[in-house]
Amino acid sequence: MQIFVKFFKIYLNAKASVTIPLIAFIVSLCMMAKLGDSEDGNAVNNSYSVVVIDEDNSEVSKEIVKYIDKTNTIKEGQYDDMMINDLLYYKHIAAAIRIPRGFGESFLQSKAEGDISIESRVDEAMPTGKFVDSQINQFLSAMKVKLNGGMGISEAAKEAAKACDTQGFVNKLTEEKTGKMEQMFMFTSYVVIYLTLMGILPIIISFNEKEIIRRILASSVNQFSKNAAVFFGCAALAFIEFLVLIATNGILLKDDGLFGEAFAMCCLNLFIFTLVSCMLLFLMSTFIRKKGAASNMSAVVISLAFSFVGGSFVKLDYLSENIKKIGRFTPNYWYSVANTDILTGKGLTDVVPYFMMELLFGVVCVAVGLAVLRFRRERE
Repeated sequence: MQIFVKFFKIYLNAKASVTIPLIAFIVSLCMMAKLGDSEDGNAVNNSYSVVVIDEDNSEVSKEIVKYIDKTNTIKEGQYDDMMINDLLYYKHIAAAIRIPRGFGESFLQSKAEGDISIESRVDEAMPTGKFVDSQINQFLSAMKVKLNGGMGISEAAKEAAKACDTQGFVNKLTEEKTGKMEQMFMFTSYVVIYLTLMGILPIIISFNEKEIIRRILASSVNQFSKNAAVFFGCAALAFIEFLVLIATNGILLKDDGLFGEAFAMCCLNLFIFTLVSCMLLFLMSTFIRKKGAASNMSAVVISLAFSFVGGSFVKLDYLSENIKKIGRFTPNYWYSVANTDILTGKGLTDVVPYFMMELLFGVVCVAVGLAVLRFRRERE
């Protein structure tokens, strides 16, 4: 009990190092929620910037481009795949549309309604790109009906444009809020690993100082009791951190009607990730024995690196295959994959393997940490 109390006394003496970043992160989550509200709420009333690549240059493709330009704003210029990824990620465009060579001819020859579709790239987490994609698909279906009725291409396109009423998408878009939840829970994983390493690691290191060790050895507290007290202290702080972040996300998402199985599973995923972060903390404490710039720098570098390659900052869809291969060795990657699958409607049995991969990383950290401690004791 004395060790447990001492643990929290050390924390209270350095609480600013955790409290200030936590407040900053909560403010960031509030800003993300507000941004999501403004984007989702205006999805129908606005037109959006769209990149159109017309490789076909046929009469049909020109009518499609004309319709897109009428309902949205075509962003002029030449763009490669990397540039399009950047434009989508930074929300400079809502969608990238490619009309492949030969599309017009195959579209005219097809008799089935809705059989042909053009290629589109959108951010699956945002409703704006889906809205643009739905506009185009509806226009193509309507145009096919008019063409099958004997109209010419120009007349069919004109009538199809009149038939396409964007108000039909209102209910669908106002209900698509999962993109905001995904962004907030992804960012929360970075908050968890940063606060765990930055806030709790210095406390554990404090118990490795020679003066503290001498006092513990001189007392009636044995090594097992000391380790157990430190463990429960870390668990208590991490659990408080978890509850604060879940409460924050819950409050910010309460108006979107997102509480349900998906929200509960995201919370479970975050709880497992918090547990794994504590296991990583144990491993780091076996290597870093002194407080100061080295421990702080290690915490910052690891939390940032894991979050970047694991999809906490940038969606995995936008990362290169080489980065993804590296990311698979981090818990953030499997946390991100699980969250994406949860918010696309998959059930618990589908995401359990990802939970297990997160826990496997934690178990490896604990195993390596114990091996290091045993080796160090044998040397001493």
